[in-house]
Amino acid sequence: MSASPLEAVTAAVFTVLNVSTLTSLATGGVWNTVPQGTVAPYVFFSVNKDRDIGGFGTYPGHGDVSEIDLRIHALGQQGNTDQSQAMVAAAVGLMFNGTISVSGYNVPSNMPLSEVPIIRLEDQIWAGVTVYEIVALLRLVADNQS
Repeated sequence: MSASPLEAVTAAVFTVLNVSTLTSLATGGVWNTVPQGTVAPYVFFSVNKDRDIGGFGTYPGHGDVSEIDLRIHALGQQGNTDQSQAMVAAAVGLMFNGTISVSGYNVPSNMPLSEVPIIRLEDQIWAGVTVYEIVALLRLVADNQS
């Protein structure tokens, strides 16, 4: 079985999302680990290896294709739903209209999806501050090319 693609995918997602299209909306930054004291509005994301898809990929049956769970959290200022919605929409657009360059892996960004589940957590308390949170749930596929 191949090594986990999570570190490489995290770096690639950070590169895709950390552009002015999103950072102009998320003035508190784009993070995969949010520093203490970060002020909304900001975006953070997490990647998790959901499962191996062993029957597909460059070497079928070897577990070289990983399904990756990508969660994008948009945290806006309290009561500002438009701000959070704009950030999550921009982030999803970047993920599926951009190029995800992952060393050693093929990660297609323009996957046909019937829908991207959106969870509205609304008013949440982060580090003692109430923010408006929306989460987008995306799936990526990483095919090990080595």
